[in-house]
Amino acid sequence: MPDTEPLDLTAWLPAHFAAKWRDHPREMSLAVVVPAGPAVVAVNPPLFAQAVDNVVDNSFKHGGHGVAVAVTVSVRGGDIVLTVDDTGPGIPESERAAVFGRAGSGLAVAARIVRSFGGKVSALPHRGGARVAIVLPMACG
Repeated sequence: MPDTEPLDLTAWLPAHFAAKWRDHPREMSLAVVVPAGPAVVAVNPPLFAQAVDNVVDNSFKHGGHGVAVAVTVSVRGGDIVLTVDDTGPGIPESERAAVFGRAGSGLAVAARIVRSFGGKVSALPHRGGARVAIVLPMACG
């Protein structure tokens, strides 16, 4: 397991996207929504950033021209859920599990990173596009 530290996504996520995605050609098509209160996870920030960026990159890559992407953080019980929704064609139900096992794909790398922090990544049904959820246990922090 990589070294981890508490990371509050309510502060980190908007700052990450403001810095990393500021010059991205589709930056204006990206929305970030975080809860008012803390949403703390125990992760290695650079690795977690890679996982999140891979999922968002995947949405832009496969969503097509003009796709909008929303990254939302919520607290559910003892978990922090980060969802990436897009307005693209979606992921067919028959392929939802397989997209995380394709060697070298950004989603496979993201899933491996998130699992190393005790979390999981899954593609979920979503009307009007694709939804990928990253679920991590809430950490004290």
